[in-house]
Amino acid sequence: MKKLILLTSIILFTLAACQPTAEPVDIETEKEAILKVIQDESEFARDGKFEEFVDLYIHDEFNTRLNLGTDSYEITNGWENIKASLERIKDRDSTSYKSINVSKENPTIKITGNNAWLICDNIWHGTYEGEEVYNDNLQITFLEKVDGNWKISFAGWLNKPQPDDDEDIDEGEEE
Repeated sequence: MKKLILLTSIILFTLAACQPTAEPVDIETEKEAILKVIQDESEFARDGKFEEFVDLYIHDEFNTRLNLGTDSYEITNGWENIKASLERIKDRDSTSYKSINVSKENPTIKITGNNAWLICDNIWHGTYEGEEVYNDNLQITFLEKVDGNWKISFAGWLNKPQPDDDEDIDEGEEE
């Protein structure tokens, strides 16, 4: 009986030791893939590519969008609600937006297994209908890796504080 227990233990130990190990993750490659997702998201929204846009998101009840302005905020919970609020992208005349450039700058990305978060400057600049456009806010995005692809599970945009006009006056200068 002892021999049977010993033999069984050796077999189980050997089988456990022979299990394939997970491939090491190339963090830089994953970061590049994440940056591509958030860049594509903005460009698809700008260009009216609705189907490509929605494919970048997790389609579940936990997906959330946050838009935080200087005086208000909007939280949209659940994919069906998010999708309904974004339907306007389908009807957008994207030719009006073609001269707007989108850049993601100063990214900080943390990857933990199949989850990641990112914070970056989200800058839109160019012209829209003949008018100069410049918007620089903070983007916070959480992503999950699904079937080998990064998908957005939370996206938030926060306006950066703007300096008061009074701050432009040099100290000691009279008004």
